[in-house]
Amino acid sequence: MKNKINNPCLTCGACCSFYRVSFFEGEIISGYASEELISELQFPYVCMKGTENGGKCVCLMGEIGKNIHCSIYDKRSNPCRDFHIWDSQGKINPRCNKARKVHGLTQLKNKN
Repeated sequence: MKNKINNPCLTCGACCSFYRVSFFEGEIISGYASEELISELQFPYVCMKGTENGGKCVCLMGEIGKNIHCSIYDKRSNPCRDFHIWDSQGKINPRCNKARKVHGLTQLKNKN
């Protein structure tokens, strides 16, 4: 439970409302994200609705910088699964802080 409480993602949502979430259309067939939640890009790519031009993903629920969550968390696409706050050495993902800055959120620091 401690990790869940200290997870900055639970009060952020910046990445989900700044970056386009694009992935291979085949992920839909594999059970990740459903067709009604995606927009077509250039075949074979699709993206989560709302993120086409760097906007808020339709699956992001709540207010950015406050209590927030993903409505399809267990079935989120690979780009979402692969986006981490820190790397294995505890260094901050610069893309995370870039999105946080755009939304006026405090910059996160390296764990070490």
